[in-house]
Amino acid sequence: MNEPARAKTCPSCKRPVGDNAVLCIACGYNLESGYHLRTKSLIRKEGIVGRTHLGTPMRSDLPDSLVKLVSVSKTAGIVCLLMASLALSLAVLMATMPEVATQIHSILPKLRVVILAGPGTLSCILGILALIVSNKAKQGLPAARSLGLLTATLMLLLVPIGALFGLIMLALLLHPNTKRFYR
Repeated sequence: MNEPARAKTCPSCKRPVGDNAVLCIACGYNLESGYHLRTKSLIRKEGIVGRTHLGTPMRSDLPDSLVKLVSVSKTAGIVCLLMASLALSLAVLMATMPEVATQIHSILPKLRVVILAGPGTLSCILGILALIVSNKAKQGLPAARSLGLLTATLMLLLVPIGALFGLIMLALLLHPNTKRFYR
């Protein structure tokens, strides 16, 4: 008794796909890698006319805590880089313009270029690391958790803003769903 051949379907949206298909055009699921492509529908009066790719694919099986980590670590990275640029700019300004340094020293006598350059450099490094964590977490790579724990712990040194981001990142990285995902 011959059974009729079943059409190949997308495991994500259950719509039919071609026998040699690599990508489901209905939902953006990559049948070989298991990743979803983030897409945006192009809608006109005639209806949906296509989809466009919007950056690095995000795995479809990520827990909510990891999805939140992606956005928090990206925001933390950008904020840290902004803080770094401010601190390093002020350090350069103090080093190159003695009159500015004199005015700043009259307000804060212990403030030195080294005091600004140290946290500025640390903030810059942590900002870059946070952006790397965001990218690795988006892909569900195991390195995201270990690098994220290190970055979040070091961010606690950047009081108050970095510490806030560090605490949020630690809470998301230590969440039971995140731990379960990385087992």
